[in-house]
This record gives sequence, C-alpha cells and structure tokens, in this order.
Amino acid sequence: MKYRIIIFFIFIFSKVAAQGVSKSYFPNTFRASVSGNYYFQSGTYIYIESSGTYQDGFYIREFSPFNKLNSIDLGMGVQFQISEKWSGGLSQRLARSQVNGLSYTGFNIEHQGKIKKIDFIKLASLDYRKHINANINDLALIGLLGGLHKSINIKDRKLGFMISYRAFKIRELGGDEFSVFKKRFINKTILRVDAYIEAVKGIYVGLFALRDTNYYPSANSGGNDRLNLITPTYGVTLNFVINGKNKLNALPGMPPLEIVDSFF
Repeated sequence: MKYRIIIFFIFIFSKVAAQGVSKSYFPNTFRASVSGNYYFQSGTYIYIESSGTYQDGFYIREFSPFNKLNSIDLGMGVQFQISEKWSGGLSQRLARSQVNGLSYTGFNIEHQGKIKKIDFIKLASLDYRKHINANINDLALIGLLGGLHKSINIKDRKLGFMISYRAFKIRELGGDEFSVFKKRFINKTILRVDAYIEAVKGIYVGLFALRDTNYYPSANSGGNDRLNLITPTYGVTLNFVINGKNKLNALPGMPPLEIVDSFF
C-alpha cells in the first residue's frame, strides 16, 4: 500500500512538472510561528498556533500591531487519535493581510507509517476559505501531503528532520467556467524542509524553508499560456508540548497543517 501512495505522489509531481511553462519569482518571505500542544492520555491533542509573515519589498501594513509584518494569523484545533497510526481532526484559523480578513475552517485525516526506520506521513485535508470583509468568492482547498521524518536522541533530547510535499486542488465556490483555478490540473504546491531540536524538555525550536508555488493561466495566448508564481519562504518555529509522554504521532507537535497562503 505504501508503495502505491509513493507512486501516486510521483504521478502528482509529474503532472505539476508538466504544467509549468513560464515562471516568476516573488521576493523572499520570512515567517515566524509559535504553537502549543496539550496531549491527553489517549494521544488526542489540542493545539493553538500563531504566526507572522514579512515579505521583502512590500509596503508596511498599517493594520499590524507589529508594523513590519505583512500578515498575521491565529489558529486552533484538535487532532483525535483514532488508532496507533490513524488520526483526524478539525481546525479554525483567522488571518489578516492588507485590508483582508480571512477565515479558514479545516478538516484532515492523517496516517503515520514507516519505511524501514523513517516515518512516512500521509495527510489529506479539506479547507474552506472565506473572506470576512470583502465581496470575493469563497474557496475550497483539497490538499494531499506526503512527508518523510526522522528523529534521533542526543543526550535525551530530540533532533529531527522532515521533508514534505503538498499539492492542492482549489475550487472557487460560485465561480464560473472562466475561474483561474479551473485552468490548471494542480493549483498550488508546497515543498518544505524542516529541522528542529528539543532545546529544553518539551520545548522545540525549528527552522524551515519552503518553495510555495501557485499555478495560473497567463495572459499569453497560444502554447505559452501557463504561469508558475513561486515564493521562496524561510522561517523559525517555537513549539511547546505539554504531556508529551502521551503522544503517539512522530512529530513534536502538530504536522505542517497550516497553509502558506500567497493569494490574499
């Protein structure tokens, strides 16, 4: 079964690679997040997470309490441990960028298996994105994530690494046949690399880098009618884990469920 899943992700990757004709790069983006996880005896956990983002070359957003941030968000959720390997959950997140307020309601199902001694993480998600204060159509984001994770103990502290790839199919609710999201097979991908260390018992500090790509039709006609908009993103994470002895998932906290949204 695991090899069928790997083949499926290779198929998705090949479809994405076949889509791109022209590419454009946004300025580098920097992101910092802090989160907390509380584990119950069953392995189920609740979490809260907040992050801020700054992008080079973009004007300062006056809405922000921290003037140099381009966007801020706050989310919370619960992940139910269904069995040793399966979990599922729901989440709610609010975000703000420029004058736009956004609401994300998410559902996911996750499986954590093994490829020899490496954790193999699979995640399927459905997110509903709604503009709070703008007359813009809502979006449904269907995501599939595959990730490989490995951690080692160094003097009773964990050092971990993860690489993940996530692909999204986006539907514009209320959109017509001219919706830009109908023009491409895959509408968004995120290739992400994480490294973290348990600095103090139950407190994890991490670094990550990702390639966030949105796939659009371009204004050109003829064969060169596809455009990939790429945003290189770098960030730091701080994660607090309470009752970590009860956790069954491989990661120190929640998996990378947050969407790095570049189409505000």
